[in-house]
Amino acid sequence: NERRLIDSIMVSVPSQSSISFNVKWIPEYSGASWVEVTTPDGISERTLPLQVDEGDSEYVIEGLEGASTPMLTGFGIIVFLMVGLLGYLIISNKEDEHDDDFD
Repeated sequence: NERRLIDSIMVSVPSQSSISFNVKWIPEYSGASWVEVTTPDGISERTLPLQVDEGDSEYVIEGLEGASTPMLTGFGIIVFLMVGLLGYLIISNKEDEHDDDFD
């Protein structure tokens, strides 16, 4: 029962030609969604409605949606190395404290 304007884009298309463009849209609400195109002289067309369900995401963390696989792999390796280094530093610090007790 409610319509929301998500984005308004002005596209100039010369006569006898065509243009294609992409718009990234991540639904915020569940329900029926469609794309509607209106020309300045009032001609309007819309796509068939698509049902959007809540929690319909394939990604664990929404912020990583546009990330490439090599970038995510590199990020994972860096995090793994940092956690390993932190663990090593904690263990080596405890060993140093025990060595000081025996001196």
